[in-house]
Amino acid sequence: LALVRLLPGEAKRAAPRGASPSARAVVVAMAAQALARVLSDPALAQTLSDRGRQRVVSEFCWSVCAKQMVQQYRSCIDAC
Repeated sequence: LALVRLLPGEAKRAAPRGASPSARAVVVAMAAQALARVLSDPALAQTLSDRGRQRVVSEFCWSVCAKQMVQQYRSCIDAC
């Protein structure tokens, strides 16, 4: 089973591939509850937005991706 982080600190189990319709319904209900919570709490929505932006900037900006690519190239060259 894969873990899906619906809200900070609240890891929930997602239904595995091929799960029964009732298991998928539980996951959908959990996601709906999490979404309703975010939509009803502007402070939580802002916190999640800020954290998401920080993560994107720190992990997926071009400079980070370029450094990772260089590391990958170097490891491939070293393996030859």
